[in-house]
Amino acid sequence: MAVPYQPYVTIAIAVSNLERSAAFYRDTLELQQTMFSPEMNWASFETGVPNCQIGMGQTDEEIKGSSTSISLGVTDINAARDALQAKGVKFEGDNMEVSGMVRLASFRDPDGNGLMLVQVLSQG
Repeated sequence: MAVPYQPYVTIAIAVSNLERSAAFYRDTLELQQTMFSPEMNWASFETGVPNCQIGMGQTDEEIKGSSTSISLGVTDINAARDALQAKGVKFEGDNMEVSGMVRLASFRDPDGNGLMLVQVLSQG
């Protein structure tokens, strides 16, 4: 019997300060906030991909950046990078290109969670 999945995904990350992290994802990354509940220690954001959102839960435990990275698709990586740098985002090195397929630019949120801009160059 197959698992009856629904076309819905939430990528959940841990944050140390819900208000600060929500402001980063809402104001800096310009993602649409769909929920902010300090009582539940939870906030969520639309990603622009149907039925795929980023959720964040505040924790009192120490957050030690993970090997997980959330990739956000953009149509123009240079314009997106310039816009985020103007808002104080620090990128980790130069943009990378993978064999004429994608361009990538990595950065981190206030808790060190990995984020990446991705511009698809070819549909293969």
